[in-house]
Amino acid sequence: GYVFSCQEVYLELKRQNDDLFRWCHARKSMFQLPTAEVLREIGALAARFPWLAAQSKARLNRADPFVIAHAKLSS
Repeated sequence: GYVFSCQEVYLELKRQNDDLFRWCHARKSMFQLPTAEVLREIGALAARFPWLAAQSKARLNRADPFVIAHAKLSS
């Protein structure tokens, strides 16, 4: 098995600075930078769901569009 997540998830977890973040920090290599394909998908998501982009800019759930884009492209 191979597990990965996106760097934005890591950054959200870093703000919490708890046991989960420390576990993830020890496995930092599993957090990937977004590809051009992921960034294009995020743009399409933002166009279709403007509230999601607004939420991301407010940093409330900044990782959400990245997670959704990765999931959509992986299916």
